[in-house]
Amino acid sequence: MGVLALYIVGAWVVLQVAALAFPGWDIPDSAIRYVWMGTVLLFPIALAFGWRYEITARGIRRSAANADVPLATTDYWIIATLSLVAGVSLYAVIDQVLDTRMPAQETRVVVEAPENSIAVLPFVNMSDDEENDYFSDGMSEQLLNELARIPELHVAARTSAFYYKGRDEIVQKIGEELGVKTLLEGSVRKAGDKVRITAQLIDATNGYHLWSETYDRRLDDIFAVQDEIAGAIVSTLKIRMLAQDKLQNRDIGPRGAEAFDLFLRGLARQQSDDPEGYDQAISFYRQAVEIAPLFAAAHKEIAYTYLMMPFSDRMSFNEAIDAAEPYISRALELEPDSAEVIATLAQSRSLARNYEESNRYFQQALSLNPNYFTANMNFGISLIYQGRLKEASTAYIQAQALDPMNARLNANLGAMLMLMGQFEDGVKFSEKAMAIDPTDTAPRARMTSWLSNYGRLADAVRYGLDMLTESPANSITLRALTRAYVRLGMIDEAAATLDALMKTTADDYSKGWTSDHFYIATNDSDGYAGFAEKLFQNVEAAPGDPLTFTDRMRVQWYGRSLLLRDRDGEAADMFWWAAGGEDGIASTTYDYGFFLKYLALTYLRLDRREKAEDLLTRAHQLVITARDNGWSTPFLYVRLAEIEVLLGDHQSAVRNIGIAVDKGYRDLPWLSHSVFFRDIQEESELLRLMNVVRDAVAEQRVALESHVH
Repeated sequence: MGVLALYIVGAWVVLQVAALAFPGWDIPDSAIRYVWMGTVLLFPIALAFGWRYEITARGIRRSAANADVPLATTDYWIIATLSLVAGVSLYAVIDQVLDTRMPAQETRVVVEAPENSIAVLPFVNMSDDEENDYFSDGMSEQLLNELARIPELHVAARTSAFYYKGRDEIVQKIGEELGVKTLLEGSVRKAGDKVRITAQLIDATNGYHLWSETYDRRLDDIFAVQDEIAGAIVSTLKIRMLAQDKLQNRDIGPRGAEAFDLFLRGLARQQSDDPEGYDQAISFYRQAVEIAPLFAAAHKEIAYTYLMMPFSDRMSFNEAIDAAEPYISRALELEPDSAEVIATLAQSRSLARNYEESNRYFQQALSLNPNYFTANMNFGISLIYQGRLKEASTAYIQAQALDPMNARLNANLGAMLMLMGQFEDGVKFSEKAMAIDPTDTAPRARMTSWLSNYGRLADAVRYGLDMLTESPANSITLRALTRAYVRLGMIDEAAATLDALMKTTADDYSKGWTSDHFYIATNDSDGYAGFAEKLFQNVEAAPGDPLTFTDRMRVQWYGRSLLLRDRDGEAADMFWWAAGGEDGIASTTYDYGFFLKYLALTYLRLDRREKAEDLLTRAHQLVITARDNGWSTPFLYVRLAEIEVLLGDHQSAVRNIGIAVDKGYRDLPWLSHSVFFRDIQEESELLRLMNVVRDAVAEQRVALESHVH
């Protein structure tokens, strides 16, 4: 009986250790059942062993009744056989557990400052005219760019360096926050055509001055001063002299000082938050190249400014690309080996969705200068558009190491890590973004959504309500809060929040996405039809014409309302339109792949099985490719399950729902009422998973109600 008691205690310990260790090993909680099965399988072996033998301090011996009889050859054969059976059973259990393990996406964040690293803090404007800030800021930025050309030197990007403008911080804290070991600071006094520049290099670890110099020059000599300062830093930091070849003397003509002044004015307008800033920047840059046609940096900045204008709705992407192309071509003629110019060409190709060329040019730019912040950031964004999150995260993490105090960059990195299933790391970067810029409500609003999507429903509600006290009409928060209430089964609260959203936003996407979820959760097909028809009336395109994103969603919601009313032929027409045709954008882009799924569903209901299976196979491959490229949200596995149900692979569908639940999926209404899961509602494993979700939601609802009261 001692062996059996020992076995029971040991099995209990193993189960407790597994429950604690599995999350850290990326093994889902559902794998605990295999450990339970192992304990059950091994119990008869332990029972047989315990009936005949005991384990003592002297080793294995016969049980108490025959303790004096020594072990015979037969006993050794019995022990060996039991050990073999136990070993095979144990191996099978471990193999099943490891099969459930989800591949982890590693996040590497630079925490120790590189040996050769520097931040160029904004130089102080000592001129009598405050408007000369553009000149002192521009000088700082140009020195930063000059040093950033040196691959051996890690240079903090502009946004992070300029974060400290006007802030009274000790150098050690700045160095720690920026991840650099040295700081360059100084001042600029400009009067007429004369300028005095004072620069000093400081050891950020102890505050000691490493080098300082004052330059009294005419504006015509401004480029020489920049090169002298950069050269002195290279020498002081003992970077190998070959790096000095990277410092570029700019021969832009006899009116170079005047062109440079216009260029700095353009930079100041480009960096402003003024909606007219881009237009004004281009005007200054154009004046610069008119009087100095060899000024490659000005040509490049005109092109880059054009490429940024679509993001503020100043022009279309095609218009911006066409406007930028001649300036990119001229800049390449003047500086064919410039990482900055090649990266601008890559950005143009990316916006044109010519990803093969854009990837090649981004890689070329980064091979010339691995620490070029803008290339790393824009390459990361381009890779996100391509659905290649693993590679995008590498570029983004490098960009974040160069620009750690960039609030928007940290927020975007946090969101990317959320998409990759790295919830805790995503929260860290999102919270850092909020700390850097408390005035930006977007990261906090989106946090409500991420918490809800990863099953932290009570936290999502608390977060959302807190956010609404500051910004009551924030559509992102209202949208996420409504969905969190729906998942918690708090339908009255969800209805009230949805009503607030409808009254405060004109955004059809927010209205439609939230209403869609609410009416499906409440199983209200009439309510769904009403909102879908109303939004469909706002579609601006004629039937069959190309659709904007919002129009695409309006058409899709209307198609789903037709599907719920068994108007399958009309629904098929809507889904075909939303998908861009059977070979349109939905066939190539993961985020649009669900259009194919709905189109396939209508084809199945219209008995067009061969066509449906072709679309489902393509949709399935889109999700698999996204998963292999780093996407790992709970919803990815739900999307996979929906397609697999339609393909008739119910076992795989339920297994993927299990992975989603293990990753935090808590949307019981969707599991219960979605048209995709109707055929598997009686599957025993799905019923078990739904009970897991139901219990988890109930627990969170109790916690939320106790918090409120």
